[in-house]
Amino acid sequence: MKLNISYCPPNITIWDIWVDHGTSQCFMDTVTTSVITCFILIAGTLQLCMYRKYGTEVSPAHLPTSKLYYLQLFLTIFLPILEVTRFALQATILNDKTIYGYMILSLVMTVVAYPFSIWVIKVERHYQLPSLPPRGHGIVLLVFWSLTFIAENLAFLNLGQQNWWFHLSDQIEMALFVLRYVTCLLIFFLGLKAPGIMQNIDYFSLNDAQRNFARPMN
Repeated sequence: MKLNISYCPPNITIWDIWVDHGTSQCFMDTVTTSVITCFILIAGTLQLCMYRKYGTEVSPAHLPTSKLYYLQLFLTIFLPILEVTRFALQATILNDKTIYGYMILSLVMTVVAYPFSIWVIKVERHYQLPSLPPRGHGIVLLVFWSLTFIAENLAFLNLGQQNWWFHLSDQIEMALFVLRYVTCLLIFFLGLKAPGIMQNIDYFSLNDAQRNFARPMN
């Protein structure tokens, strides 16, 4: 492994956006991971503060039990594991076995963003706000998952770029991309389904039970 003190590969800077019929991987990884991570950290923190101030805890008896919820958590953890694996392979096997600054940034951002999103998922599952009945996850998580899926799709802009890995010889990078793409797609659809969130019918049942419990005995 060679640790290069430069942020981008030789002859490329962070400001070189379009290079050789495609976007620079240095620019692409920097922008996408920075935007996604900053969004979930800032917006997610504001949402957590709102839940801490106004949220009420949902009884465990009213929480939906779904294997899809645990699949959702597993896939969210699986993405940072994929990034760590990719980083290790870049340092030992792939390309010129050189680590650049943008790779370290991408790794750190990914390892921070997705575990933080799990925290937001669990808070939305275990607490409810005094507002309309929940119909799924909040806007913060939905935008976060949309951004991650869009970021993976942006890679298709570089089908004709030689420095990317859309070639049969780059089997390892292609396999990692396919795993990331499928994982992001599943997380996106699971996020829309929200298997761990109490749905409308459960919400009204919970309120009816509370009202019946509070009604005085004749």
